[in-house]
Amino acid sequence: ATRHVEINAHLAKCKSFEDIQRVIQAAGCGGQLSLVNTVTALHRLAHVARPPRQSQSKGRDESQQRPMALASQLQSRISTVLASEREQQQVEMRTWSNMAR
Repeated sequence: ATRHVEINAHLAKCKSFEDIQRVIQAAGCGGQLSLVNTVTALHRLAHVARPPRQSQSKGRDESQQRPMALASQLQSRISTVLASEREQQQVEMRTWSNMAR
């Protein structure tokens, strides 16, 4: 659990897309961050990927595509974890109801 707290602390300090990528890659975890770390990474990504006010009127350029791709991967990870949690809860509920008979 302390490793997850350490990763989360590093993610919270990230000031750029590259910083976030480095923390995720250094974390290892087979590319699978904990749910809390995934949400923190997504939150920081949203914060650092925001274009400056002057360039908001311009279309998305190449520098915004990489953060968007990472955001998509992180959102997919969140969906996968939540679906797995729901499935696990359903199995536990079915098991409990089967035992009650």
